[in-house]
Amino acid sequence: MKPTELISQRKRESLNWTIRRQSLNHSTTTCAPQHDVPFGFWVCCTVILYLVLITAKGFSGDLGFWIDWSRHLQQHGLAGLNANYPPVYIYWLWGVAKLHAVAGIEIAPTYWFELMVTLPVLLCHVGLLLFVNHLSTNAGRITASRHQFLLLGGVALNIALLVDGPLWGQVDLLYCFPLVCALYFLIHSRHLFWVLPLLTVSVLTKFQTICVAPLVLPLLWHRRSRSLGSGALVALGLIVALLLPYHLAGNLEQMVRETYLKAADMYPYATMNAHNLWFFLELNHLSQHLSVWPQFPVSLYLSLTPNYLGKGLFLLLVLWVLVKAFRSDEPSQHWRYALLLAMGFFLLLPAMHERYLMSAVVVAGAAASVYPMYLRAFFVLSGIAAANMWFVLHPVGGDVPWLLSLVSLIFFVGWLFPRATKKLWNWCCALPKTAWSVTALMLWLAVALQYFLPLLPLSSGWLDATTLTDRQVVQGWGTLGINKSVEGNPLSVKGRMYGHGFGTHAASRITLKVPTGVDEFSTSCGVDDEVSSGELECSIYLDGAVVSKTGILKSKDAPVKMSVPVRQGQQLVLTVDEVGKIDGDHADWLSPRFRLKSAQ
Repeated sequence: MKPTELISQRKRESLNWTIRRQSLNHSTTTCAPQHDVPFGFWVCCTVILYLVLITAKGFSGDLGFWIDWSRHLQQHGLAGLNANYPPVYIYWLWGVAKLHAVAGIEIAPTYWFELMVTLPVLLCHVGLLLFVNHLSTNAGRITASRHQFLLLGGVALNIALLVDGPLWGQVDLLYCFPLVCALYFLIHSRHLFWVLPLLTVSVLTKFQTICVAPLVLPLLWHRRSRSLGSGALVALGLIVALLLPYHLAGNLEQMVRETYLKAADMYPYATMNAHNLWFFLELNHLSQHLSVWPQFPVSLYLSLTPNYLGKGLFLLLVLWVLVKAFRSDEPSQHWRYALLLAMGFFLLLPAMHERYLMSAVVVAGAAASVYPMYLRAFFVLSGIAAANMWFVLHPVGGDVPWLLSLVSLIFFVGWLFPRATKKLWNWCCALPKTAWSVTALMLWLAVALQYFLPLLPLSSGWLDATTLTDRQVVQGWGTLGINKSVEGNPLSVKGRMYGHGFGTHAASRITLKVPTGVDEFSTSCGVDDEVSSGELECSIYLDGAVVSKTGILKSKDAPVKMSVPVRQGQQLVLTVDEVGKIDGDHADWLSPRFRLKSAQ
């Protein structure tokens, strides 16, 4: 047997890593010029952007949590604190509260307070920048290379990190930074002593750290050593140190229950604005315990819910990663498994928030600092994560959020099956130009039929009801929109825009005098896309008698067509009634028109 066959796979990888780094570093010192942009420039850009973006009022709900918790900590400490965040960030808020007390400053939504509560995020952002620069340099990337320039710029000016941190006011980077550091040390067998302490800090900062746990377990088996054992003692000490104050305050049980045990069922929705599989199936803010396909037999009804389907799909991904990770010790593949787990955690599981793709963004950035093939994934995931959060800060209607979910799922499947994706891509590239031209024409026609036809003027055989001036309007909020929504936006229901119609708000009554020479009234009614929580019912009355009703309509429901004969009628009344809460009941009467008798 040859001596090289006795070398373990891990040592062989370490040897290849060292040889490659030395050879590339040697080549860079002889032929590569120094980069024009110093590393300090990227740090300055990050700090300046943070200081500027904090001035914007991001998500007021989360800032309200920081204010309430800080006030409680200032007055009562940890005793009786009802917060669903683990200890690490709570201790930071405690320090901020004490600083305000010492300085005699009131805890309020000021620039100073927002800067203090997000300061750890800024430090982690700069730390991530330093970490990525160190990894890319040691991995043999030359300082003047295009790869490192794009990577450092992508981290420093990352739109997802900036929207999540200073603009939104959230702290997801606090758990992502120690998590990727631990993953790097574990995957590449470096500084193993710090792996478990870093993972402990990450778990005690945000529960979402568990998304990569199925990969950590096999890696701990591959890397078992005394260093890991020593680190385990430090990790145990950190757990005791961070949980002991809660125990002394008598609040440990409540913290564990709120932060970890109830985290999965805190919000019983299929998805909460997270553009994932369940958003793609139009289940946003709907119960995760309702069947996705209620037409199935009763015996299957209970199992076909986002709760069971989502957890089942993620479990299959976990089992696949466990098998692959135990059988292979290739670092580049381990980074791929970590990325798949972070994406699958967001895309497959129910009750996801719009911000929980952040771990995948940071994992892709750390992987790209070692392997250039992950750089594209880093930028794509950054854009997807930023769009997820931006659509909550500034809601958009139509099919744009749905398309974002579709892009996310396609990207995830592409990384899950890279070989098949590459073959498909090569096959598409080999198609002749005629095939692409025909495909583009068909897509254009489909989009035109879906979106443009409703914007065209009515045919000569119809009378547009929006042109009638003899009407009376009573509505509960706002003013009637003519060919626009009640908020002044283009009429849009279930992603389809309409050029003609009334935009109103429940409860409302639109009274129209039936013109002479008509025999039928036709329209459609739905909830405008500018809201996400509307629930209402539309009715048509002819001379005081109800002649058509839609039933209950909710946001994202398809518009209901209504057609009534009006040949003998004198007065037509279009009513919208609220169902439950009146908030968000923005109703659209789409393409209301009378058919002329001569058109028959």
